[in-house]
Amino acid sequence: MELTVTGIQFALAPDEPDRKKRVKVTEAFLAGLEKGQEVLLKAEPMNPIDASAVAAFLDYSQIGYLTKESAVKVEPLLDDKGQCRAVVKDTDHHLALFLTIPDVPEAKPSPILRERTLPQSPLGLSVRLGIASDESREQLIASNLAEMEVTKENMPEILHLAELYLPLMNLSICYEDTLWLTEIDRKLDDARSRWQELGVEVEDVAMLSRIYDNVHEAAGDLHTTATHVPERIFMNHLDRLRQDKAVTQPFFKKYCDTVLDGKDFCLADRNKMAAEHDRLLGWLKGMKWDELRDPDNLRMMGYRVNYLRLSRQEIYDLYSVLLLLEKLKSCCQKAAANSILMSEHAIEYWKRLEEHGFVDAEFKLTKSTTRQQAMLIADIFAEQLGISSKWKTFERFWGIKNLAQEKYHYQETGIISSREREINSIFLE
Repeated sequence: MELTVTGIQFALAPDEPDRKKRVKVTEAFLAGLEKGQEVLLKAEPMNPIDASAVAAFLDYSQIGYLTKESAVKVEPLLDDKGQCRAVVKDTDHHLALFLTIPDVPEAKPSPILRERTLPQSPLGLSVRLGIASDESREQLIASNLAEMEVTKENMPEILHLAELYLPLMNLSICYEDTLWLTEIDRKLDDARSRWQELGVEVEDVAMLSRIYDNVHEAAGDLHTTATHVPERIFMNHLDRLRQDKAVTQPFFKKYCDTVLDGKDFCLADRNKMAAEHDRLLGWLKGMKWDELRDPDNLRMMGYRVNYLRLSRQEIYDLYSVLLLLEKLKSCCQKAAANSILMSEHAIEYWKRLEEHGFVDAEFKLTKSTTRQQAMLIADIFAEQLGISSKWKTFERFWGIKNLAQEKYHYQETGIISSREREINSIFLE
């Protein structure tokens, strides 16, 4: 059975915009491969683009995906972890890699799915948040390391995998990861105690002990509330997803296409966004655990998640709702602020400010406007329009920060700003 791996150029050089350079990197990679090298295949049922996708890994680093036709062929051969081993057969010396599976394993029964702890996602099955690449790699390494038998023959590979596992072991606190961490801890303890019997070289004993100490400490931290490690892992995980545009951009686009009538957040109907915010918040408020009801208290949420033993899918459902709540809340606030700043009354003030050179045609601050002048404008403008959160409103609109501190400094020094009288005169009726 021949299988084809594509997308190698994007896996090897994801941040390289120049196609010619990506192709050059890919050709060099393919030229360095040897026939018979082992490649690990892993299904990605949570892939937001294609739930039938099968990724290819070489030495536990992703190198691309099987074509759809190849993914269909290999699907019956995947084990209960969604994995299958193949070997390099040939390449096209340009962009594609060809694999073969020499020994077809016996079919294994599908694993029994655990019942959900959380209610079903309010986003349904069509809007899914994809898994970050580093976490996908951690799943692959941890699942194989946890099931590897501690034997003399396996020790070199165990040490190799364990070294790769260390920087990845605290990426998530989902149920699968905590089980793997506990099992890996047990296996490393066994290997450490029998190192001579297992043929571990003397120079590798210190490395084995170091790896075990780190894994053992991490496993213990997940069961000790005083350390607050689980809460930090939960918050760090969410923060990484916030910053991972490869994950969030397709997710937000799918949500906008599905729920917001194909309009981006900044263009969507404000009332619709507010209703969506309330609907998603209602999903959290309906939880039977107090710690999961408040999206503004992520530390307590992470604390509870650690004890609920949530599956990876459930944690990602929770992250999906939290990310959308942040996005919807921010956009609703901006829309509300902009509607006030664009009222008929406000426009008259903006035109006067533009005539005096404080703002441009889009009502943004000109280069000649000082921070102190901007603070005075915001202060008086907000008073005239009855804006309660004046600093946040104008800071968002202008893209600046710390206007409140500027006001404090202004009051402390008592120094009158240049053109202060001119600014005051602009807002006289």
